This record gives sequence, C-alpha cells and structure tokens, in this order.
Amino acid sequence: MEHNNDTDIADFTAGWRTVLEDNEWITVTYAVIGLTNFGQRPVQSIRLAEVLGRSVSETEALAQQWGWPGTQVEDGMIFVNPEKARPAARRHAQVGQRRFGVTGCAGDIFLYAPLVRPSLQLEETCTTTGAPVRIVFTPTQVERVDPSSAVVPLPPPREFDRTEGMHIEDIDANL
Repeated sequence: MEHNNDTDIADFTAGWRTVLEDNEWITVTYAVIGLTNFGQRPVQSIRLAEVLGRSVSETEALAQQWGWPGTQVEDGMIFVNPEKARPAARRHAQVGQRRFGVTGCAGDIFLYAPLVRPSLQLEETCTTTGAPVRIVFTPTQVERVDPSSAVVPLPPPREFDRTEGMHIEDIDANL
C-alpha cells in the first residue's frame, strides 16, 4: 500500500471497516457466494435463512436484492449465475474448471476469494496499460500475482453512502 500520510490511511481503513461491518448487502452477498461456491451449486433458502438469522421469506427477498449479480430465487432454492448479470463482465474468474465473467469493483475479490473452494483465479486487463493481470487465491492466501507490480484500486468508502436503496447490480454498475 502506497501512501504519504498515515492519517489518510487510518481514515481510509476506518471507513472501510465501517462499510464492511454495517452493510447488510455485504453479509448477504458473500453468504450467497460462500454457500453456492460462486454458483457451483444452489443453496436452499432455509439454509441461507439459518446463516442470516432471518425468516425464509425475508431471506429470499434479501438474496434477490443483494445476492451477487445473476442471483435468482426459485422454488425454495437460490442460484447464482454470474453470467446473467446485467452489467458487462469486467474480468474473468475461474473456480476449479469453471470459467465465467464477473463484475464488481476490484476490492470485491478480497472479500469473496476466501469463501470459494478449491481456489479462485481472476484475470483482467489493466485499463491503463492494457496488460493482462492475473491473481490466484486459495482460501488462505494470495498464491500468485502476475505481474507482481499489479495494484488493486479501491474506491473510497464514502462511495457506498450513495448506494442506499439500490439493487446490487445497479451498485455494481456504478462503482
């Protein structure tokens, strides 16, 4: 992390801690990703309800609103198909042998990578240099970054202040 001012970095870190702790959509989104292994298998609505501590009907509504783009609720099951997201995929993910396009802001990967088994590989083209960037995550670490000089931009936490009441795909398209 590059910085010139420790106060700025402390404010940035504190702001992100608040975003991560106080946002229902983060809890729902990443619970859905973890329980479905990013769309490898559906999860029963009742199981997600247990994890979230909510009723099944409330959980299904939350999954529909806050599940990863491409999340669908049908007949008591929650499915994730990232390829069905409205925004165009900005990067490609690989989980095991499955490869698919994903959207989201760059920092998302650090939240969902530890939840996906056996590992997650992310590929994207740098919008500034045009160079391919590849990051390989295992559940416990970042295994590889190519090129090693790659950086991940994170929007300031205040960007999330303007997301209240929005659907997850609209948030994703605007970050």
